[in-house]
Amino acid sequence: VGRCARFRSVGACCRAASPVRPLIRIPDERFYEPQKITSHTNGELWFGQDNDFFQPKKELFLSLGCEKLNNSQHAAARTRIWTSAAQAFINDHFYEASTAGVFSHIYPHKRGVTLHIAGFSQHYDRIAKTVIEALLDPAIIAPYFEQARQQRLRALNNSLFNKPINRLFATLNNLMHEHSYQPEELTHILVR
Repeated sequence: VGRCARFRSVGACCRAASPVRPLIRIPDERFYEPQKITSHTNGELWFGQDNDFFQPKKELFLSLGCEKLNNSQHAAARTRIWTSAAQAFINDHFYEASTAGVFSHIYPHKRGVTLHIAGFSQHYDRIAKTVIEALLDPAIIAPYFEQARQQRLRALNNSLFNKPINRLFATLNNLMHEHSYQPEELTHILVR
């Protein structure tokens, strides 16, 4: 409970008016298009100025590429449940940050999981660091896990009531893509 209060206080800091106004300047025209600043084997850093509103904003895409997160039906089902639970935690504990303009979204994909954090840069670094630290602690996400499992199970069961043509195309799509699973297969795993 103490940790959760700490996360709420980080989001609440965005509500308070800051006495310091950031200096906003018209950027150099060469940054109107995104520019790669640096590149390493494990990632790239790009910079691009918002040339419509000239607001100081940041975006972070932190992708965890791991084949084991989606290489079986069990792994895919658990990955989707975990990301749903993590998103529920983010929504609950960083609501104030999102109303202040810093948004966090986590989602699964074929190659792993991605955390996307975007927004105005005044409190961005502090919130991004806190979100990432929270997601690394399994005890924080655990209370959301059962609810996420039930929601995923409900969504999979509801997909069985789609129109036959929609189910046909969904089945074809799953057959064409590696590590895509039918709702019936994932439902069977989640019921256990």
